[in-house]
Amino acid sequence: MLKKYLDKANYAVVFTGAGMSTESGLPDFRSSNQGLWRKKDPSKLASTNALNENVNEFIDFYRERVLGVKEYNAHEGHYILADWERRGIIQSIITQNVDGFHQQAGSKRVAELHGTLQKLHCQKKRFNLH
Repeated sequence: MLKKYLDKANYAVVFTGAGMSTESGLPDFRSSNQGLWRKKDPSKLASTNALNENVNEFIDFYRERVLGVKEYNAHEGHYILADWERRGIIQSIITQNVDGFHQQAGSKRVAELHGTLQKLHCQKKRFNLH
């Protein structure tokens, strides 16, 4: 059925989320068994208030997150979507994921709704996450 819809589409876009990343082994934020927010309070780590009021915890959390992404890689699903893009079956990907796995697999037209951890940098030296 998907093939039928893709064949008829003038401009097909694939929307991906946490499931694509967890399939690679990367922990997500909300799952009950291994979600990152299971043991941590997002309001204390992932907000502008956290950056201003809990700087060390903020830095530690994101340093771990940035380095953690480097332990995983794109999986077969990412490569299939990249192949579909090359072949013109889909025209682009919209993702909520920040891991860069779509690009690692070869996709070129990727809109990253939440940014990426692949090009992260901080303006102040004390926030060096790499």
